[in-house]
Parts: sequence; C-alpha cells; structure tokens
Amino acid sequence: MQRLILMRHGQAERMRTNGEDIDRRLTSAGEEDARIMGRLLREQNLTPDLALVSAAVRTQETWAAASEAFPRVRVQVRQGLYLASPNQLRETAEQMGTEDETLMILAHNPGVHDLALRLLRDGSAPPSVVAKLNSGFPPCSVVAFTVDAAGRHAYDGVFFVRDYGGGGRE
Repeated sequence: MQRLILMRHGQAERMRTNGEDIDRRLTSAGEEDARIMGRLLREQNLTPDLALVSAAVRTQETWAAASEAFPRVRVQVRQGLYLASPNQLRETAEQMGTEDETLMILAHNPGVHDLALRLLRDGSAPPSVVAKLNSGFPPCSVVAFTVDAAGRHAYDGVFFVRDYGGGGRE
C-alpha cells in the first residue's frame, strides 16, 4: 500500500439498553464530527481506495457519515476489527493493502491509538506529533502514513476533529 489511514470512530452513546458495547450508536455530535473529518480528508487528498470498518454499530455509522465525502470507496465490514489489538490491526493492514492503494482502517481505542503511536515512533515522526498523540486519541481522530516499498511507515498527518470545528469528545 502507498498510504495507511487510521481512524477512530466518532463519539458514541455511553451504553445501549441491551448492554452490548458493539451496539452503541453515534451521538448526533459524533455523526457531525465524522462528516467534518470526511470532508477534511478529501481536502487533504487522503481519500481511501479501500476502507476496512469494524463491525461495531458506531464504526459503521462513522463510516456512513465520513464516506459522504468520498462515495466511491470500496468498503469491507470486519468483525475482527472490533476491539482489535495494535498487532491485529497491523497484520490486517499488511494483508489487505495492495501496492498502489490507500487503505483506511476505522476501528477502536486502544488498538488504533497504540498502533498509531508505534508507527509514529518507528517512522521517526517529529517529537511534537508523538507528544500530541501521547495526550490521547479522541473520537474521530485520524493519523495518516505513507508507506514505502519496504513497508516502512512515515508520518503524513494527524487530524483531531476538534481542531477543525468538531467536538471530538470522549
């Protein structure tokens, strides 16, 4: 793959009445934040070719809102991305990305956050960027990487929706 985009789902309700975490839905603020982030990614020329989306309701709703900015993207909903570890996320990215594609993974903390930090450190990202992510990875945050032919990830951008008019609340 040429580029990897890691995205956390938007702000979700606290708990469903049925008590199942996977069924938690986005709040209206989370849905609006996802739309903002989709538009921002398009403006930054960070349009995925393929999006892998966790099977959780909140990630699918985040994708539905964000993808309004890029409707022609192929999407796969994956049960294995629900609460996946950083290693599982990385393995999925390596298995799915083809040479000329931009791959997006839309999933959950702490996996997405931890993987982003690992890739930033491995790719010698500026200390200010690592520090920004060390402070947390709020809902609807995105980190983008370019990927060279040897599979090394280089920092390509970090986007917190709160910096672009959204809430990005926990």
